[in-house]
Amino acid sequence: DIKKEGILLYDSGKLKLERIRKPSPAKRKQIAEEDFKQWFKSAKEFFDTYYDDLGKRRYKKAAFELHQAVERFYSTVLLVFTGYKGKRHNIEKLGRQASGCDTAFLKVFPRATKQQDEMFKLLKKAYIDARYKKDHSHPIGNQI
Repeated sequence: DIKKEGILLYDSGKLKLERIRKPSPAKRKQIAEEDFKQWFKSAKEFFDTYYDDLGKRRYKKAAFELHQAVERFYSTVLLVFTGYKGKRHNIEKLGRQASGCDTAFLKVFPRATKQQDEMFKLLKKAYIDARYKKDHSHPIGNQI
């Protein structure tokens, strides 16, 4: 990320960044298992909180927590299969990236109807709107 996204401020020409070395298959498996354990657990915790908030009719918080759960579930897939998790919060883009690992992820959020598409867009917007917009209303609680 530093090399790809960083901005060079000064280069003495004396040092170079090392090339990226791929871990052995055994090490890659170990890393994938650790990533899965950490990120899947975190995603489940956000989903549990979403469900609790939904039951208590705290829809704005529930929408944000559901967005976080989705983001983390997708990040789990990407970490396990690619070894990389970017800084992306856009669940639509994360879903497309995850579908590169398995096309079944394209079906997670069906968007064939206008209602399905609108519900997905509301969930996508919940990352910002549910936290910062005073008048944000999220009908997701009424749809589940």
